[in-house]
Amino acid sequence: MNLNEINYSWLTAALGLHSIVTLLVWLIILEASFGISEIFQTIITVDGGIWIPAVLTVLGSFLLYRKRNTDRRQRLERAFAAEIKEHSNLAKLPSRLRHLEKPPTKDRIPPDAVPPAESLPTLVYENNVGNIARLDDQLAEEIVSYYSLLIRHKATINMIQEEDHRDSDTHVLPMSYHKDLFDDVGHLRRKRRMVLNKLKKRQ
Repeated sequence: MNLNEINYSWLTAALGLHSIVTLLVWLIILEASFGISEIFQTIITVDGGIWIPAVLTVLGSFLLYRKRNTDRRQRLERAFAAEIKEHSNLAKLPSRLRHLEKPPTKDRIPPDAVPPAESLPTLVYENNVGNIARLDDQLAEEIVSYYSLLIRHKATINMIQEEDHRDSDTHVLPMSYHKDLFDDVGHLRRKRRMVLNKLKKRQ
């Protein structure tokens, strides 16, 4: 469910409750001003009326929707937290690259200096791009920012691992990609730590 669907559900519940309350107000005004038929009296009578169950039905539906939406959001937060915890290799990456020239204009990043690309899963993010709107706006923005940077450099890491550091004929990845990865590893590690800390606080 995206943000528009969430807003629509809230609006539908609110309009339903508003309609019932408006009807009751008009019935009370008619009763006080002109007197009304027994049918209308039955509607607004507590003992035999139908308005209280109607109000409770709308209110119950609203509260049930809210609980389900909260449960979905919490499950999504737990799923992101679990996946981001698996990216623990990012914490070690800056120290692995420390021995390289800064920036690495000549020395290519060797395959054994980067973690396996499969150790940086992004399946939760890829499967829930349309559900991120369920999350807090700031948290959603930070998750998108983190994963966008991760996915870009995960592709670079995958290409680095396909190269043979000793065979220049396999060096098809432009040096600019090596430089970007080298420059961004610290930033990527900080983004991961920040998002993970926020997710932990919400659990």
